[in-house]
Amino acid sequence: MLLRVLLGAFFVAHGLVHLLYFVPSGDPKYPMTAEKSWLVTRIGLPLGVVSPVVSALAAASAVGFCLLALSYWGLVVPTAWLPALAVISVTTSLLLVAVTWNIQFIFSVFINIAILYWALVWRTR
Repeated sequence: MLLRVLLGAFFVAHGLVHLLYFVPSGDPKYPMTAEKSWLVTRIGLPLGVVSPVVSALAAASAVGFCLLALSYWGLVVPTAWLPALAVISVTTSLLLVAVTWNIQFIFSVFINIAILYWALVWRTR
């Protein structure tokens, strides 16, 4: 039971981390901004195009991982939705990481892969 609570809380925490894209920071090293996206800095896409994409992906990831936790706990969201929620949440998170790539996000990539593996392979054993 404790493991169930902790794993669900981990999903929620991982989801909420994505909301840091909405927190303004004066620190020039802060990586979680649309302004630092390679689409803006290297490709030259206007920030007005990239920013809504980053916001949508961040919000979708946060909501998706929170729904994944609820599904895992069997609260409100059907447990049968768990694999689909994992795929959707991980995909939006990885797209967000790809759009705003920074080497600091490598750990997030590993977390997302582990969640996907757990949801699709290990959990079904």
